[in-house]
Amino acid sequence: MKGPRPAVSFADDLLSIDEVRRALRIGKSLAYRLCTDGTIPSARIASVGSRRGRLVVRRRDLEAYVDRLFGNRPTPAKLDVGAVLARVRRRSRGA
Repeated sequence: MKGPRPAVSFADDLLSIDEVRRALRIGKSLAYRLCTDGTIPSARIASVGSRRGRLVVRRRDLEAYVDRLFGNRPTPAKLDVGAVLARVRRRSRGA
């Protein structure tokens, strides 16, 4: 005897606009704008009788967006420590 089917596994990977907003700590209108202009890939899922549908984002697309935001920033390993120390020494001599 077969039991009930498990819930679709990818459903946990779909985020609502409210979840995106909370994850990024931004307002709802900015979250909508980022999704509708294609900055964060999204899709509308409509139910029967719905005109517009619900906007959803895949978790991996949100993670990729965050990675792009921080991708070009220097990490401590990339900083030129010698140049920073030289600037500090020059400032301390001038003071």
